[in-house]
Amino acid sequence: MTHTGLVLNTLEIITSKEDVSIFMTIYKDDTLKKYQNSFQDYYFYRFENAIYSWQLKETSDVLPNEFSRITISKNNHTLVFNKILEMAIVQWLKNNNSNIYKLKNSSVWEVVYKSESKRSFSGLSIYPTFHFSTHPFYSYSSNKLITALSIRYTTKFVFEASEEELSSMGFDTRFLTKNIRGKLIASTNTVKKFLEATGQTYRFNEEWKRLNKEDNLFREMKNIMSAFNNKFKNRSYLPDNLSILGLNLHNIPNSNFASINISKPKYFFYQDRLNTGLSYDIATKELKPYSFDSFKNRSIKILIISPNIYEGSVELFKSKIKKKILEVFHIQEIQFTNIIFDINKSYTEAIDNFSYEEQDLAIIVVSANDKRKEIKESPYYLTKAKMLNQKIPTQEVTIEIIRSEDEKIDKAIALNIYSKIGGMAWAVDKIDKGKLEIVIGISSIITENQRVMGFANIFDFNGTYLLGDCSTLSSMDNYANDLKTYLIKSIRELILSKQIETGESIRLIFHLFKEASKEHELKAIQQTLEEFSAYDIQFSIVHLSYNHNLRLFQDEGKTSVQRGTYIQVSTLQAVLHMGNQTKVPILVRLDRRSTYKDLFDTCKQVIYFCHLCYRSFRPSNVPVTIKYPSLMAKLAFELKQVPDWDKSQMNKIKNKLWFI
Repeated sequence: MTHTGLVLNTLEIITSKEDVSIFMTIYKDDTLKKYQNSFQDYYFYRFENAIYSWQLKETSDVLPNEFSRITISKNNHTLVFNKILEMAIVQWLKNNNSNIYKLKNSSVWEVVYKSESKRSFSGLSIYPTFHFSTHPFYSYSSNKLITALSIRYTTKFVFEASEEELSSMGFDTRFLTKNIRGKLIASTNTVKKFLEATGQTYRFNEEWKRLNKEDNLFREMKNIMSAFNNKFKNRSYLPDNLSILGLNLHNIPNSNFASINISKPKYFFYQDRLNTGLSYDIATKELKPYSFDSFKNRSIKILIISPNIYEGSVELFKSKIKKKILEVFHIQEIQFTNIIFDINKSYTEAIDNFSYEEQDLAIIVVSANDKRKEIKESPYYLTKAKMLNQKIPTQEVTIEIIRSEDEKIDKAIALNIYSKIGGMAWAVDKIDKGKLEIVIGISSIITENQRVMGFANIFDFNGTYLLGDCSTLSSMDNYANDLKTYLIKSIRELILSKQIETGESIRLIFHLFKEASKEHELKAIQQTLEEFSAYDIQFSIVHLSYNHNLRLFQDEGKTSVQRGTYIQVSTLQAVLHMGNQTKVPILVRLDRRSTYKDLFDTCKQVIYFCHLCYRSFRPSNVPVTIKYPSLMAKLAFELKQVPDWDKSQMNKIKNKLWFI
C-alpha cells in the first residue's frame, strides 16, 4: 500500500495582507442588536468591551458617528481577523443560495446540498451536507499565526413524507416530535424505528455506511475543498481590499505542524505486577486484580431479583457470572440469594419484606421495555433507588442481554459487579513529575432545561493513579460554592494522607467539559488557593471538547489513525485522536490562566485516564474524569424523580462505582 500520510481536515487560508481597516465602537447595553437591525450590509462582532464592524458587501450605508476607523492585525486581533474570514465564507454561500445554518451552541456551520444530491427512500432521505469552521492556529515550527478552515463532509436524515403519509405506510407516528417549524424530526432512534416498520433497514444502512466510510468522507472532503479553491477564493467579498490568495492543504508533517504518538500507559495488577502484552481480561485473571487483598478472605453476597417468567434464563446467567467472577477476579466465596417473584407482583413488593442489608450488591433482571417506562413507574429505577437507600449498589441487566449469550458482555458485567462492590481491577502508572497531584474531573448533563454537575477526583497514590471520591453533585446555581467546598475537602484529605508539610508543592488539574468561567471554576479555584496559602499550589484548567469540526485521516481514509496521535495546533491547543474506535478526536485546550501549561503532558494524562475505565475490558475513548461525573449526574438526576429516594445516601457509597 502506498502511504500518503496523515491529514488534518483544514485548509490554511493565505491572505494578501495581515492587517485590515475596519470600524470599532465601545460596547454599550442593547446597542449590538440595534446596529444589526439597522445596518444589514455590515457585520457586527462583539469582543470584550468593543464592537467591531465591517462591510459584508459593497454598500452606500454609512455607520453612525460613534464608530471610528481602526486597523486590526492578524497578530494583535486574531479572533477579529478570524471572524472576518469566517463571515466572508458565510456571505458567499448565502449569495449562492446555499441552505446554511449555524449549529446550536457551536462555532460550526452546516451547509445542506441541493435536493438533487439526496439519497431517497420511501418517506425518508439522506441529505449530504458539509460542516465548516474557522480556527486561529499557531505554528511553533514556522513561528506564525494561521487561520485554518476546517471542512467535514457528513449526512443528515430528513422525513420527506408528511405525518399522515408516514402513518399510511404502517408507521406509528404518535411518538414523533416536531421542530419549531412544525416539521417532523428525524432523530437516529426515530429513523431506526421507521426503517424497521417499513422494511427498509438493510438498503438504507448499506447506503449510509457507504457514505460514511472513512475513505468516502476523505474523498468528499477533498471535493469540497477543491470547490472552495476554484470559486470562493476569487469571488468572495472582503473589506479594505483584503483578498484570499490560496487555500492550502498539506499532509502532516508539514512546515507548520507535526504529529507525535503518545503510548498507552502501563497496567499494574496485584502487588504491582506489570502486564506484558496480555489482553486486559486475561491479565486480570493471570496476574490477579489490583485490589486482590481487599477480597482475599471475604464472602461476597449477591442478591438476584427477577420475575418467575425469567427463572430458567436467570439460573444459567447466575452460573456464568459466578464462574467469571471466580476465574477473573479470584473471589473464592460468592453467596447468591434469589428472589423469584410472581409476574403479577411488582419488583418493590417482592423485596419489601426481605432483609437485604447484608448484601454487597443486587442484580435486578428487567426487560428492555421496563427500562423505557417513565422513571416513576420503572422497576429499573424503583429497585435501584430502594437498594441505594440501603447503600447497596445494583447491577441492572435486561433479560434480552442475558439471553444473547455474548461472552464479551458477560465479562463486562462481571467487571461492573467487581467495581461496584469496591474492587479495582487494575491501576495505570502515574506520569512522575515530582509533585503531588489531584485531578478533578467535572462534567454534566442537561435535562429538563437544567444542568446538573458531577465531580470526580483521581488521586496519585504510590506512583499510580487511583479513583477517589465520585459522589458529589451540584446545580449551576450552587456550582461555584459546591466546587470550592469539594476542593477544600479533597485537598485536606490529600494533605493528611500524604503528610504534606507547609510550603510543599501540590498540583491541581481540572478536566472540564466546558470552558472555564470567572463566575464558577476560576472563582472556586481562587477561593481554594486562599484557603491553602501556606502551600505552593499550581493549577491547570483543561477543557476537553468533542463538539468541534476537526478530523484526522490516515492514507486518504484507508487506514485507521493510530490511538494517541497528538498534533499541537496552537500554544495551548492540541488534537488528540483515540484510534479506530472513534472518528472524533479530542480537542484539548489549556486555559490561559493556568499556572501549569505543559500541553503534551496534559494530553498524555488524558490518554492514561481513558485506560482507567472499568465499564469494559476495552480502553475507553473518554477519560474517566469526564465520563464518570456525567454518568453519576445522569443517574442521580433520574433517581431524584423516584418517590422516597434519599439522595444523601449517594454521598455514603464512596469508592464504589455505583453509577457505571
